[in-house]
Amino acid sequence: MKNLFNNIRPYTEKETLVAVEKLFTNPDFIRQLSIFKDKINVDEWVKEVLACKDQFQFHLTFANRVFHYFIEKTCKKNSYSGFENINPENQYLFIGNHRDIVLDSSFLQIYFFKNGYDETRSAIGDNLLATPMFVELAKIHKMFLVLRSGTLKEKIANTHLLSSYISHSIFEEKESVWIAQGNGRTKNGDDKTQQGLIKMLTMSEPDNAMQQLKLMKITPVTISYQYEPCDQLKARELALSENSPYQKQKGEDTKSIIEGITGFKGETHFVIGKPLQQEFDLIPPELPLNDKLSFLCEQIDNQIYSNYFLYPQNYIAADIQNNSTRFSTQYSEDEKSDFVNYLNKKAIVSDVPKEKMMKNLLNIYANPVKNKLILLFCFSAFLLSSFLSLSAQNNRLTNENGQLLWQYNQNVVVDEKQNSFTVTFVFINGISQTAISLRQDLFNSQIEWIETNDIQVEKDERVSFLTVNLAPHQSVVFKYEIKTKLIDKELLLEKSAVFIMNEDFEIRKELISEQNFTKK
Repeated sequence: MKNLFNNIRPYTEKETLVAVEKLFTNPDFIRQLSIFKDKINVDEWVKEVLACKDQFQFHLTFANRVFHYFIEKTCKKNSYSGFENINPENQYLFIGNHRDIVLDSSFLQIYFFKNGYDETRSAIGDNLLATPMFVELAKIHKMFLVLRSGTLKEKIANTHLLSSYISHSIFEEKESVWIAQGNGRTKNGDDKTQQGLIKMLTMSEPDNAMQQLKLMKITPVTISYQYEPCDQLKARELALSENSPYQKQKGEDTKSIIEGITGFKGETHFVIGKPLQQEFDLIPPELPLNDKLSFLCEQIDNQIYSNYFLYPQNYIAADIQNNSTRFSTQYSEDEKSDFVNYLNKKAIVSDVPKEKMMKNLLNIYANPVKNKLILLFCFSAFLLSSFLSLSAQNNRLTNENGQLLWQYNQNVVVDEKQNSFTVTFVFINGISQTAISLRQDLFNSQIEWIETNDIQVEKDERVSFLTVNLAPHQSVVFKYEIKTKLIDKELLLEKSAVFIMNEDFEIRKELISEQNFTKK
C-alpha cells in the first residue's frame, strides 16, 4: 500500500533516520543552521541530532527547538487549551483555520510535544516546496504533499489519492492528521471551511461518506494571532486580484514562508476543539450529500469562530470599519493609536493605493469580530427559543457546488404585557453580490425600528421596508418592535417578506408568514 502513496507520503521512521544522517552531514545545510547560533551551539546541536535513535527523539531535538527559537523571538505570549477534548489513544483529523503556511500546524505540534504526544501528519502544497532541501525537511517532519498541478484528469486522480492517503493514515497506520480548512491561506480574515475539502475526504468511501467522516473524528482547531502573519502581503494580493487573477512572482511563496516565521506576531492562542460526533446525529438521513456536507462545514466554522481569541486590534479594526465606538471598552486610546500607526505603515506599498490597502487590512482584523458576533447572535436566539415564547423562520440557498448563496433567520420574541413582538432578522450573504429588501406589513400594527445598520427606512402605504446591497460574505442584522392590538386574546404579527436579487437581476421572494400568539 505504501508504494501507492510514494509520491505524497512522508518518510517512514527508517527513511527519516537515513535522511537525517545525510542532511546533517551536509556542509551546505549545516551552514544554514548558523542563523540559530545566537541562541544555540550549532555544533553540539548537530551532534545531538545525529545521536537520535528514533523519529520522535529527532523531532523533539530538532523541530521542537526550531519552533521555540522563532516563537521566543517573534511572540510576546503564547497560550493554548483544549487537550481535555482529545484522547492520546485515539486518532483525529484536525481541521484548522489557515493564517500562515508553516506556523498554523506548527503550533499544534509544539503543544503536542509539550504534552508528550508525537507530531501529527500535516498537509502541505507541493507548490510551496521550492527546493529539494525543503522537500527533505517536509518529509522528515511527517508532512505529506497535496499535489496542485497537472491536467484536469491528473488533478482528479490526485484528489482521490489524497483522500485515500488521509484515510489510510488514520485508520491503518493510526496517525492523526492536520489539514487546513481550505485551499490556501485565509487572505481576508474570514475563516471558512471549503465544502470541497470535506467532499474530498469522502472519496475513499463514497458509498459510506457520512460514516467515514464520523469515524475520522473531525476536530476543529483554531489559531489566533494578535498580528496577522503576512498581513501586508495578503492585503496587497487581494487588491491586485480585484479585476484579474493574481499572478505570483517567482519566490513569492518562499518569501511568505520566511516572513510568516520571522515576522512579529505579538500574542497567539491555540485551541483544540471538540471532535464532531453528536453533530452527525442531527443530520436528517434524507438530505442530499451536499447539504449534509454544508452542515458539517458550518459546525467546523462555528467552533473556529467560538474559539477564536479576539485581541484589542480586532476590536479597533471593527470600530474603525464601522465608524463607531461600539467596542471601545475592549481597548485603550494608546492601543488604538499604536494600531492605527501600524496599519498606516502596512498600507504603504508601491503598486496599490493606500485606501485599498487600508480597506483590506481592516477586513483581516475585523472579520473575526463579525463572525463571532453572528455566532453569538444565533446562539442567543437558540437559548431564547428554549425559554421564551418565541418562533423562528429561516431558509438558505446553495449553488450546485454546495456553496452558500445566502441564508437568513428571523426570530420573534413576544412581550405579553406590552402586546408587542420584537423581531430580529439576520441575513448572511454568500459568494456573490446580493441586494435585499426586507418588508413588513403594517395594516393593523405600528413599527419601531431598533437596529437598521444605518440604512434608511422607508414606508409605502401599509408597508415599512429597507433595502441594502451586500458584498460577498457580508451580513446584516435588523431589529424592530411591532405593537399590535389584542383581539379575542390573540396577538397577530403580520406577514413580512424579503426580496433577494442576485447579480443577474433575478429576484426571489421569501414570504415570512403571519404568526398568531394566544395570551394566557
